[in-house]
Amino acid sequence: MLIENLLPDTLANKIESLLCSNDFPWRWNPGISFGGDIAFSNKDYQFIHLFTKDGLDQSQHLDLVKSLLDWFEHHTGFTVKSAIRIKANLTVRQTYSQYELDNLLHNDLDKKNCLSMIYYVHDSDGDTLTFDNEVNTKERFSPKKNSAAWFKSSEIHRPTPPKIYGARIVINFVFEVNEDIE
Repeated sequence: MLIENLLPDTLANKIESLLCSNDFPWRWNPGISFGGDIAFSNKDYQFIHLFTKDGLDQSQHLDLVKSLLDWFEHHTGFTVKSAIRIKANLTVRQTYSQYELDNLLHNDLDKKNCLSMIYYVHDSDGDTLTFDNEVNTKERFSPKKNSAAWFKSSEIHRPTPPKIYGARIVINFVFEVNEDIE
């Protein structure tokens, strides 16, 4: 599912300014996903900023990005029970073979009533694809500022690194909701 204009423009601009500033603390991470064979290529890397993981606050900017979950509730009617992980990902322009892209397939969490949301911080290229299995594309989401793609955390998906823009910046949320999802 896709939510366009998730946030008021002032908040979307504030988040974009923060994550695109020279002062924002990005850390190098040796893999784009936790699945697949990360030894196949030295291209499988990204820069990350961890806001929270397993209930442990990791960033002074957590409150700002956690507010996106309130807006998710507003647009969907779901009630967020807890944030399991919130992190920002910055991937840079790369050209990948189909084999390399296939190795980015993963799911975020195989737990009941958990959703994943990808918030697009700025306009870019590098779609997010979800799959009904490891072969058939189910949905394709293009990075458009202030939009958010969401799906079950157990769903297989993958990012596509940008080919045109210099970078693709997203905030990735994994959270539990009170409602049963099937």
